[in-house]
Amino acid sequence: MLSTIFKLYDIRGKYPSQINEVVIFDLIHKFPMVFSKKARVIIGHDARHSSPSLYKTAIKTLQELQYTVIEVGMITTPMLMFLADHFKFKKDIGIMITASHNPKDQNGIKIIDEHLQVVGGRDLLGRITHSFLGREEITPRIKKAPSRNKIAETRRAYIRFLEKFFKGGNKKRKLYVVVDCSNGSAGPILQKVKFPSYVQVILLNQKPDGNFPAHAPNPLLQSSVTDVKKAIKKHKADFGAVLDGDGDRIVFVDNTGKRVRPEYIWRLVVGHEKYKKTVVTELNGFLIKRLAENHQLKNVRVFPSRVGRKSFLEKMKARNADFGFENSGHYYFKDFFYSDCGILTLIKVLQAVRTLPYTLSDFIGFLPHTVRLPEYNIPARHATSALYHTLADMMEHKAEKISFFEGVSMYIGGIFVNVRASNTESEIRINVEGEDVKKTKTLLPRIVKLVKEMGKWRE
Repeated sequence: MLSTIFKLYDIRGKYPSQINEVVIFDLIHKFPMVFSKKARVIIGHDARHSSPSLYKTAIKTLQELQYTVIEVGMITTPMLMFLADHFKFKKDIGIMITASHNPKDQNGIKIIDEHLQVVGGRDLLGRITHSFLGREEITPRIKKAPSRNKIAETRRAYIRFLEKFFKGGNKKRKLYVVVDCSNGSAGPILQKVKFPSYVQVILLNQKPDGNFPAHAPNPLLQSSVTDVKKAIKKHKADFGAVLDGDGDRIVFVDNTGKRVRPEYIWRLVVGHEKYKKTVVTELNGFLIKRLAENHQLKNVRVFPSRVGRKSFLEKMKARNADFGFENSGHYYFKDFFYSDCGILTLIKVLQAVRTLPYTLSDFIGFLPHTVRLPEYNIPARHATSALYHTLADMMEHKAEKISFFEGVSMYIGGIFVNVRASNTESEIRINVEGEDVKKTKTLLPRIVKLVKEMGKWRE
C-alpha cells in the first residue's frame, strides 16, 4: 500500500492507481491488529462508480475475518455517525467508502471507532505499523461471518431522526428553497424527507451519478453553484444550498444569488438556536470577532480549533460545544453527536430564515463585513515549521500579532494572513482577509511571492 494515501483525516487516492480492490483487501486484513475481533462493522458507500466494487470487496474480506457486517448501502457520511449511535456502538467500527468532495476519479475510506471518533489515515497507519511488529497477519477462515442487510431499515430511521428537528414558527410565511444534491448520495434521502407544509423544496441533481454530470461534487467551486443560482432566480426562492458528494458539506446562496459566507450562517443559527458555546477555526476568527460583538451574542463563547474534521470533532466534544463550523462548509452540532451534517444544517438554516422579518440578503446586509480574498494555493510537497517561522521573521517588523496555532497567522495593519499546509492536498494554502479592499488585495501578492521564493518547499 502507498503511504501517501493515508491522509490526516482519512484514506484517499486515485482509483484504480492508488485506491483499488487489492488495497482495500490488504487494508482490511490489518484490522484485527487494531480493532477488536468482536466488533460489528457498519459499512456504507457514496455514489461514485468505483464505490460498489470497493464496498463488496471490503464486506467479503471482513466476513472472512469473522467480523459481523451490517450493510447499509449508499449513504451519506453523516448518516454513518447516526448509525453508530443507532446501533449503540461498544467495540464497533463504522466504514464509509467515499472520497467526499474530491473529483470522480478518486475514492477512499473514512473510519469511525466505538467512541464515534474519526480514525485518521495517518493515525491508522501508525497503529498498524506498531501492532505489526512481532505479530503475524490474521489468516482468514473459510467459513464467513454473517452479514446483515439493513439498507431500508436504516434509511427510514435516519429520515425520522432528521424530521424531528422541524419546529413551528411563523406559519404565515412560506419558504421556497432550492437544494442542489450534486448527484451525490444525499439526493435519495432528501427525496424522502417530509418537509413541513410551509416549505417548498426544489431539488436539483438529486439522482446519484458517479460521473457527477451536472458539476463537480465540491460545492466550494464557483461552477458548482451555477445551477442553484439560476433556480433561485427562476423560482424567486428565499435561498439555496449545494451539498457535496457525500453530504457532509453544504454551501448556501442567498435570495439574490450571492454565496453566503459561513460566518453569517454561524450568526444566523447561533442567534436563532440561542447557542452558548461554539467552535470556529482561526481562519474564521477575524469576522466572527466582529459578529460576536453584537449585544445579543454577549454570552456566546467562541473556542478555536485546528482545521479538519478529526480535530474539530475532538474540540467540539472537549468543550461540550453546541455548534461550530469550518470555512469549507462543514457545520457541527452537539445534537448530531458533535459531528457535521449537511442536511441538518439545511434544516437549522431553514428554521432560522423563516423567523426573519426580512430576506436573508437583508439580514446579512445589517451585519459587519470584511473582505476575504479567494484562497490561494501553491503546489508543494509539504510545509514545515521552518517555513512558518521564516515567514514570520520576515514580516515581524510589520505584524502586530503572530500565531502558530494553525500554520502561521499574522495580523498586519488590520489585515489577517494565514499560511498553512493542506491536510488533504499537496498544497500550501494562503488566506488573506481585511476591512480595506485595496490594502487587502495589495498584501496577498506580496505574501504569495515570499512563499514562492522559499523554493525548497515547492514541488
